[in-house]
Amino acid sequence: NGKVIHFEMHKSVINSKERMTYKNFQKILNGDKEMCLRYPHLIEIAKNMETLSDILSKSRDRRGELDFDLPETQIILDENNEVIDIQAYPIEKSNQLIESFMVVTNEAVAEFMGEVKIPAIYRVHNIPDPERIASFNRFLGQYGLAIKCAGNDFAEITPKDFQKLLKEIEDKE
Repeated sequence: NGKVIHFEMHKSVINSKERMTYKNFQKILNGDKEMCLRYPHLIEIAKNMETLSDILSKSRDRRGELDFDLPETQIILDENNEVIDIQAYPIEKSNQLIESFMVVTNEAVAEFMGEVKIPAIYRVHNIPDPERIASFNRFLGQYGLAIKCAGNDFAEITPKDFQKLLKEIEDKE
């Protein structure tokens, strides 16, 4: 169901034998013959990671977490390292699943640090100001959209209310 039932923390060292890129990992997920022949030991792991990533994504969705899924950009340089273009960076399943695992890992580390009382800095999102939400809602009204929450009481707004709006506009420019 996407809920972590056990985790352990260990000191470790990573010894990389080869650099795996998002692009090549995506090719493995897509069943690319050349990549699958080169990395046969990663095929089952990749498919399991994809399945687990989908489960984690659905779990976060049920919890009301927001996924803005905003396009990322890449800067194209010429041979003199001068910017010649800025293009949309394609986000594929390989990017999403790594992000999914990073989020669940960060949550586990935060939980561990809380349990063992290690002081840390946490990023906290403040509850939005109801007046600003009302103003934003008036803006959305120009486009036939609205944030809908219980009784239009913006003091009670939840991430799920924003999530509904994002789902409503996800395929629109």
